[in-house]
Amino acid sequence: MKRNVILIVVGLTLAVLLAGTGWAASAASPEEVQLTGTILQGGLLVDDQGQEYQMAKDGGAMELDAQVGQKIEVKGTVMEDNDGKKVIKINDYKVVTE
Repeated sequence: MKRNVILIVVGLTLAVLLAGTGWAASAASPEEVQLTGTILQGGLLVDDQGQEYQMAKDGGAMELDAQVGQKIEVKGTVMEDNDGKKVIKINDYKVVTE
């Protein structure tokens, strides 16, 4: 009986560790996305589906501060902050002229 309990505890521990490792690997390497949207004041990007992204405060986002109201196409990586809001780190962008 005692041996069965130990085996169950060890099995559950391994399952939790392996699940955590998989989550950490996927969270640590976000994929690059490409989307089209409009720049709003306050460093927000709203894509064509209405999804809001806070632009990460770096060089790419600083350049876009002057593009408020413009439609742009961006390439970047999307993460979630502690509040569950989407944050995009912009790697490349271009202004869309219609």
